[in-house]
Amino acid sequence: MYKLEITDSAIKDLEEITAYISITLANTKATADFLEEVELCYHQLKRNPFVFEKCRDSRLARKGLYRAIIK
Repeated sequence: MYKLEITDSAIKDLEEITAYISITLANTKATADFLEEVELCYHQLKRNPFVFEKCRDSRLARKGLYRAIIK
């Protein structure tokens, strides 16, 4: 299994996204569904990051970073 590093910036983004969905849109089910998708993505990344495409940013791609799109 691979090591998954979640940056402080990513955590902050997730907090802002979930706050927007749950508070601004008042949709707690969508928030829960989104977080479930994030957890699934994390699990897939740890198992095999190579199923995802490399980051489109060339600097990040050279570092071996991959990107995942969550619904």
